[in-house]
Amino acid sequence: MQHNLVEREKELIKKNEELLQGRKLASIGTLASGVAHELNNPLNNIYLAAQILSKEIGDQDTCPPIVKETVKDIFSQTLRVKRIVTDLLEFSREKEPELKTVDIKNLINSVLTRMEISGELSGAKKFNLRAADDIRVLADSHLLEQVFVNLFSNAVDAMEGKGFIDIEINTRNDSVRIKVSDTGKGISAENIPRIFDPFFTTKEKGTGLGLAIVFSIIEKHKGKIEVDSEPHKGTTFTITLPR
Repeated sequence: MQHNLVEREKELIKKNEELLQGRKLASIGTLASGVAHELNNPLNNIYLAAQILSKEIGDQDTCPPIVKETVKDIFSQTLRVKRIVTDLLEFSREKEPELKTVDIKNLINSVLTRMEISGELSGAKKFNLRAADDIRVLADSHLLEQVFVNLFSNAVDAMEGKGFIDIEINTRNDSVRIKVSDTGKGISAENIPRIFDPFFTTKEKGTGLGLAIVFSIIEKHKGKIEVDSEPHKGTTFTITLPR
C-alpha cells in the first residue's frame, strides 16, 4: 500500500507539472500571437525594401563595398527575424489537429529523406530507423512532420557532425512509442526542466521555440513527450501517442 501511495504521488506531481506547462504555453502563445501579428507588416516592408536595394546595387560597380555589405546584412537579418516570426505564429496556432490515419514509419522516412536531400542531416554521420511495418496512428501528418524536423535538427546541432541518430518505433497496448536518440553533447541536469519552455535555448542563434512547438503539438494529439539526457553522451526524446 505504501509503495502504491508513493507511485500515486509521483504520478500526481508529474500530471501537475504537465498541466502547469500546458497553461504556461497557452498564456505565452496568446502573447506571442499578438506580437507576431504586429511585427509581420513592418517586417514584410523591410524585407521587400531590402530585396529591391539588393537587386538595384547588385550589378553596379560604382556602389561602395560597404553599402553592398550593409544591404546584404540587412537582408539576411530580416530573413532571420521572419523565421522567428513564423515560429511565433506556428507556436501560437490554436487550430486543432486534422486527424487522419498515418503510417508513422513512412512519415518519419519521408522526413529523413527530405532532410538528407536538403543537406540538413549532413551534421550526422549516420541515422538508423527501427520499426515494424504498418504502425498507424490517428494524427495530423503536417504537424507530426514538424515535430520530427525539429527533433532531428536539434540532434544534428548537438552532434556537430560526429554522431548517430537512432529512431525506434514500437507499440505498447493502446499506444505507439517513438524514441529519437542522438550521441551528441547532451543536456545538463539543470536545463532539462526548462527545455520545453518557450524562448529557452542554449544555442547562439536559436529562438528557443522549436521544442516548445514540439511539446504543444504532442499535447494537441493527447500524447506526451519525455526527455532523458546525459552530458557528453547523448539525449533521448520519447514520444507516446495514442493508437
